[in-house]
Amino acid sequence: MSHSILSAIRQGMGAFHITSILALLLAMMLFACTSPQHRAVLDSADSLMNARPDSVLTLLNALLPDTDQMRKGNLMRFHLLRTNAENKCDTVLTARHAAFMRRVCDYYDHKASPFWGDERGASRMLAHYLLGRCYSDMGEAPNALQEFHIAVDAADTLSTDCDFHTLSRVYIQMANLYYMQNMPEEHQDALSKLLTCTGHTKENGVRVWAVHSMAAFLEQAGKKKEALQLLQKEYSVQKRKGEMSSAAQLLGLMNSIKVDLNQTEGLQESFNEYERYSGFFTETGNIVPGKELFYVHKGKYYMSVGKSDSAAILFRKCLTESFTTENKYASALQLLNLYERSGNADSLVKYSKLSSELSDSLMLSMQTKAVVQQEALYNYARSERQAKESIARILELRQEKFLLSGIVALCVLLAIIIYALFRNYNKKKSAQLQLYKERYSQAIHKHEQTLTELHNLQEVTEMMRNREKDLQARELAALMQNVKLVEEHQQELQKLEELVSQKERQLEQQHNEITTLNGQLSSLQKQAKTLKSGDVDGELEKAPVVVRLRSYLDKSPYQGMTGEDRIELRSIFRSILPIFYHKLVIEGEISISKYDICMLYRVNFRSAEIAKLLGVSKSAITQARKKIYFKMTGMQEEDNEFMVFIKQIL
Repeated sequence: MSHSILSAIRQGMGAFHITSILALLLAMMLFACTSPQHRAVLDSADSLMNARPDSVLTLLNALLPDTDQMRKGNLMRFHLLRTNAENKCDTVLTARHAAFMRRVCDYYDHKASPFWGDERGASRMLAHYLLGRCYSDMGEAPNALQEFHIAVDAADTLSTDCDFHTLSRVYIQMANLYYMQNMPEEHQDALSKLLTCTGHTKENGVRVWAVHSMAAFLEQAGKKKEALQLLQKEYSVQKRKGEMSSAAQLLGLMNSIKVDLNQTEGLQESFNEYERYSGFFTETGNIVPGKELFYVHKGKYYMSVGKSDSAAILFRKCLTESFTTENKYASALQLLNLYERSGNADSLVKYSKLSSELSDSLMLSMQTKAVVQQEALYNYARSERQAKESIARILELRQEKFLLSGIVALCVLLAIIIYALFRNYNKKKSAQLQLYKERYSQAIHKHEQTLTELHNLQEVTEMMRNREKDLQARELAALMQNVKLVEEHQQELQKLEELVSQKERQLEQQHNEITTLNGQLSSLQKQAKTLKSGDVDGELEKAPVVVRLRSYLDKSPYQGMTGEDRIELRSIFRSILPIFYHKLVIEGEISISKYDICMLYRVNFRSAEIAKLLGVSKSAITQARKKIYFKMTGMQEEDNEFMVFIKQIL
């Protein structure tokens, strides 16, 4: 019974399989009809993020009512892009943002894998960076630093697709937090790594800021000469590049350090260049808000050359125009120092009191900030709970929608199966009825033929009796003839067997000859391979990109390998030695960054030279080489076996 039902189902589905497939696709589209539109909007927002973050924020806010219809991947990407847009629009990130970004980080941490590609790694780095920015705005420096460290670990700096733009922002935030937490060694390390990132991003403004911050750190540490050398070196580099504004922006701190070191020669021209090219001054000659500390630097110079009145004017200008307590406090201290030298008792008492009040104001500001941080912690806990409830509600709605779509699809499928069974049953009954009619007609016709044949048989019987004797004689003669034919066939069969044996001996002889020729061919292939190895290595080492990479090592400072160099080197290897890529990447499944290291080893670069070209440490290159050899051979490398293995790939 069950077998007949299954057969009927198969026949019905075979007849209507197209209808079934269309119905199932329709049911699935009821569940996922909005996913392509959501992805298209998110892709557009991602492409406009750097150029128009305000427009991106407006676009994503318009998409907020549809978040309950998004799949989890699209929902997490929506919150990631929206928080990134708010951060770029200088929105203060609160506990609400942190609660959502915590879920986004958990999602991308779960999806993180070297087989997902750099897109997953870049999204994970951006997610932890934005969560760190939330903690930073909330005043939670330890949590912010922890998230920034996770973002750094998510970046693959050996990959050509590494997002150095976001990585440089991570180091900027880390440097600021280390500075605020009074951690000088970590602050200096973050600035050094930021300078390395700017070599990849070519962001001149970020590099100038990093050099300025590093010099300020060295000045505060009492290393004024080192700070001055760093600023002068970068100033010369910017001048050679024609970046007059960037070069002039370094002159404020540079001139202040020169005043402290009593190097006043040419400072007036330097201050004039700062005012002319830095871009920090309006058409009326006033400095832009936030840069009033320049008046203190220039006033210190006037004090050092004996222009006390001019210095006092600049100090008062900073005091009256500045909006920050720190700048006011710095100008008040310089006025106090000025009147200590001149002996003006009234002004001395006045600015001594003012500097004391500003110092108390700074302390009060710090205490207020601590209270705000505690309030932010409370808001974070409350917003995290609300975010959990919001995301749980969205996931519950999506599960209900998925369940409803599944029920609809199941009902459609059952209706199709029932319809197919019913139609198959009707067709089967019609076929049986037609078969019965045909069999009845055939039976009647056969009966009539039988009667006719019986009548004819009676007439023929007598004739057969008369002919029986003749037939027996003829059959005997035919039998004798058949015996003779059988004997002839046996003789022919014996001849064929002898011919087959002869052919088998010939085939065995030809097989032996083929084996001998294969051995000779293998020997010739080995000789050709030995001759080809020297020619291939010679062509690779003469390639223009290899010659150019060797020239990079002779430059001071040396130049790292660019993305165009990598592409050109891979193209040379594909044209001269295509098996190299197939053997390592396709069969060995190593990453493209490690494939670049293998190419450099093949053209006889040393480990130290490869480290310089890729901008990493020599130990990192050595470890990568050992991992590649172990993955390809299953053995640990000894006695430079890696180079032998690489050279044998032809």
